[in-house]
Amino acid sequence: MDHQALKTEIDNDPEGIGYVGKSNSEIVDLLNGSQYTQVLPITVSGLTIWAVGTQEIVDIYDGAQPTNTNKAIRAICMGAMHLFGKSNDEEIDLTDPDVANMIDGLVAAGIVEQANKDALIAMATAPAGRSEILFGQKVNINDVRTAMSL
Repeated sequence: MDHQALKTEIDNDPEGIGYVGKSNSEIVDLLNGSQYTQVLPITVSGLTIWAVGTQEIVDIYDGAQPTNTNKAIRAICMGAMHLFGKSNDEEIDLTDPDVANMIDGLVAAGIVEQANKDALIAMATAPAGRSEILFGQKVNINDVRTAMSL
């Protein structure tokens, strides 16, 4: 935990959460509340379940065939088919710019429907507190005490 960054967050309150005048315990609750959302990595198994459930796997398979003359899109489809064959718990970060661009490319090419892309992102989206957004984890009372003592 970066306690100096936590202290800066509490002192400056850039999101207007309202830390001023709160006890350390109340600050912990404010930081760990679920007022935000974040897109979490999704497992290959989860991606496969999405592709089968939305039937996008069929269009992705078709897009991987040699009859698809758009090599960039065909390569993305071939890579996706390779992932689907793995069916394991390796994770894919949908917020990675390269991954996001590939998915957007499949939507633009008409391989994946926008509504199904939105469903994929929704499936990977979870509630998060300010601490998870900033630090990737929840804070505890000792974190806040240490930060406030700096």
